[in-house]
Amino acid sequence: KGIVHSHGGIVLELLKAVSLHGDVQRGDRFFFVTSTSWMIWNFMVAGLMVGAAPVIHDGSPTWPDVDGAWRVAELTRADVVGCGAGYLMAGSNAGSSPQDRFDLSRIRGFMQTGSTLPDHAWIWTSEHVSATAQLNSISGGTDVCSALVGANPLQPVYVGRIPAAELGVALEAWDPDGKPVIEQEGELVVT
Repeated sequence: KGIVHSHGGIVLELLKAVSLHGDVQRGDRFFFVTSTSWMIWNFMVAGLMVGAAPVIHDGSPTWPDVDGAWRVAELTRADVVGCGAGYLMAGSNAGSSPQDRFDLSRIRGFMQTGSTLPDHAWIWTSEHVSATAQLNSISGGTDVCSALVGANPLQPVYVGRIPAAELGVALEAWDPDGKPVIEQEGELVVT
């Protein structure tokens, strides 16, 4: 995707998303399962702005088994781990229990993105990866190279919910008649 971001805007956007919302701090080890072709790669690089060490892994997160990324997180003693919903769903569907195989006690937070995370995978992450780390489901896009909605370390997180708009985001939704949609659940069906 041929998008060019201005140097000032993208720096501020990533700094906000990674440090204030993602809780990546100076001295942390920040591991996001990504590749250079996904905009999330920029989140990894943004960790450098707060003094965190990015954990770079070359290879499949599911090698030699579905717990490959958790093996990397243990080996590198990662503090914040990020991945796509598909990776958490793969662990849940496989019946894996990474916390029983690896020392993941240093993980303080998870960032999850890429697609909607089903409730069973939220619960699996808490029960089989870490009961103490905050699961921060974020949603944004390549065009802004940042998150539009997500959590932060000061807000509670509930299964299946993204707590709020990120700082500086005027987020609104409308129904097909142009009326604001507030505090409603479910998918919009357009006929």
